[in-house]
Order: sequence, then C-alpha cells, then structure tokens
Amino acid sequence: MNPVLPFRLAATGLLAVTITAASPAHAADGASAAPKQADASQQAGNNAGDSARPAVGAPLVEAEALIKQGRYAEALARAKDAEAVSDMTPYERYSTQRTKSAAALPLGQTAVAFDAIEAAIGSGYLSGEPQRELIVSLIHSAYAAKDYARTVRWADRYLKEGGTRTDIEALRMQSQYLGGDYAGATATLLARVQANDAAGRATPERDLQLLLSSQRKSKDETGGLQTLERLATRYPKPAYWGELINGVDRKTLSERLFIDLLRFMRATGNLAGAQENLWYAEASLQSGLAGEALSVLDEAKAKGVFKDADLKKADALRAKAAKPAAEDVANRKKDEASARSAKDGNALAFLGQSAMGEGRMADAAAMLEQGFAKGGLRRVDEQRLRLGEAQVLAGNRDGAKQTLSTLKGAEGMTELAHLWTLLASATPLP
Repeated sequence: MNPVLPFRLAATGLLAVTITAASPAHAADGASAAPKQADASQQAGNNAGDSARPAVGAPLVEAEALIKQGRYAEALARAKDAEAVSDMTPYERYSTQRTKSAAALPLGQTAVAFDAIEAAIGSGYLSGEPQRELIVSLIHSAYAAKDYARTVRWADRYLKEGGTRTDIEALRMQSQYLGGDYAGATATLLARVQANDAAGRATPERDLQLLLSSQRKSKDETGGLQTLERLATRYPKPAYWGELINGVDRKTLSERLFIDLLRFMRATGNLAGAQENLWYAEASLQSGLAGEALSVLDEAKAKGVFKDADLKKADALRAKAAKPAAEDVANRKKDEASARSAKDGNALAFLGQSAMGEGRMADAAAMLEQGFAKGGLRRVDEQRLRLGEAQVLAGNRDGAKQTLSTLKGAEGMTELAHLWTLLASATPLP
C-alpha cells in the first residue's frame, strides 16, 4: 500500500486529514477503502481515524503547501480539483471546503470563501459545539466583510441551534441595521428592551441609540420619541434633553411660559448660547425675578459664554438686576411675613418662584405649597407647573410627578409639564 499522507489545515488547525491508499480490491477503479463509521463523539470533528481517498486528500495536501507559500490562486485551483471528486464522505466534503475557504479569503474572494464554509457546515461532519463555533467564525467573518444578509441568516441559525453567545445577538442587530432592514432592527431591539424591562435590567445606551436611529430611518416618529425619552431619563445627557426641547412648539407657547422653558434648558445643561442666557435674564427681570436674572448672568459669565457685544449687554443687564436683587434679599423676611398674612396665596407663590430663581429650591417648593393651601391663586396651572419645577429641582421626584400629573393647561403647558415629569424620572438628575 501507499504510505499514509497526513494533512492539517493551516488556516484553522481544526482538522487533521489523513489520506489512505486504495485497497487492492478497488485499485483499478480508484475507489477508496470503506471509511470508518464514526460515533457521535467522532462526529464532533478532528478524529485521527478519519480518512480521505487520494483523489481528494492529495490535492488538499498540495493546497496546504501552496497556502503556506502564499500561492493562494494555485491553492484554490487544487482545492477545486479535490472538490470535483464525486461521492464524497462528510469528512472529505468538510476538508475540501475548509481548504477552499482558506485559499479564497486572501484573494479577496469572500463570497467563494463564505459559500465554502457554509458547505463545510452542511457537510454533516461536525455537530454540537464544534459546529456552532464554526458558525460563529462565519458570522464574524461575514460581518467584517459587510455581508450583512449572510450574517443575519447564520446568526438566526446559530441562535436556533441553541447558541448563547451574546456577541452574536449584537452582530445580528447591527447587521439588520447596516443592511438597511430598519424595521427588522427595530423589532429585534424592541424585543431586547422589553426583555430587559421584564428582568429589571437597564438596556445599554448603545442599543437604545441604535433603536432610535432604526425608528427614525423607518419613519416611526412615535416610537422614536419614546426611545429618545428613555435615553434622556436613563442616560440623562444634555444632547438628549436638547432634542426633546427642540420638539416644543414655541409658536403655541405662551410668553409667560418661556421662562419655564428656559429654566428647563438650564436644568438640563442646554442653556449654552449667549443669546439664550440674555433672553432668560431679560425674561426674569420682566417677571420681577431680579435674583434669577443675576444668577443666570453670573453663571453664564463664569462659563465664558459672553463675548464682545454680548458681554456688554450682559454687564448692562446685571447692573440693572443687581439693585432689586439686593433689595429682595434684604426685605425677604418682611416680604414673607406679609405674604403669609395676605388673604390669598399669590404673594407666597411669587416668593416661591423668586426663591427657585435664587437656587433655594426647598424654600421655593414650601412657599408655593403654602400659596396653594391659602388659595385664591391666579393662573393656577402656571403656579402648579412652577411648584412641580421646584419639587423636581429640590429632589422631591414623587411629589413633582403627582403635582405635574394634574396639569391640563393649553398654550404649551402640557408639553412643559411632560418635560419636567421626564426630568423627575431621570436617574440621576443631570
């Protein structure tokens, strides 16, 4: 008999291919000796006892040597010679296709290489975990080559066969998105979010960002808004709050409520521009809230927001606010006593708003609550909104949600109440 020729795939190291000579009884027609029958453990692969006929094994040995020399086109040709042999055993089919893949990949023939790996998987030679690991290798390679349809298809197969690697789920989601299947990506990500919610786990920010993008690309405005709100409350960054703020229809917003919108912008880190800070200070002064105007201007100036002409405007506004702000501080006890003896709660509500502008949130909430208790308030919904704001900023989240849930006002009132309610739900507060 001819000597036994050992062969090992350089690219994978998963399999030792052994070529056996034809038995004397079949030497004339080239048929191989009967292959060994492998049990279930042998089917897992890398069996020293597996063998291939010379017609298959010899060109594969040559292909192996050519791959080591970097002669990939010649190696691919030899693998195709082996592939042309008929009536292959599972072992021969697997060995041939793995070698074909190893030669095709360096040539940039990814489709040929991936088709070969699919054929190796379909050979029936591997099973169980070795089979799943080969599928994982194909999934990662297909994803790297931007073959997203193939990635999704084999990720589905992997998960169906009981695979549990979380990186495969992530690659599947990303491939749906990158492959343009935005509706599919949305459905996959929503299922993950719901599973996380049920298990009490937080969905990673990256997954929510991908979900938001998928929803927007598939024109799901309602779903996109819900995801943006989830991002803002779970990962409270100025950018997310800024997008929500941009959704407020300023055309329907009452002038009296602009200060509440500006307060929200300040609370969420979105009061960045010089013009917005100047508007805020002017609105505060017009509302009799000199302390708030002073606070806004000083904070913005410390951050270097104002330059040149805007700095001159800010300084002029500050000079205008400084005297009444100082008087408010000096007269605070007298004003509070007078407000508590008044027949209605309007003065207390105003002092509460003033305290909020000065940063005394607990005092602000207490005085607004006392104003409601005294009764007779004008523009009740506006005062309720401001009580909710003070409660949020004072850290009384549950109280704020309860207060804001009762608002029914028009002119943008509902939108603002919703934003402040979301802020009350943020963990942590921005």
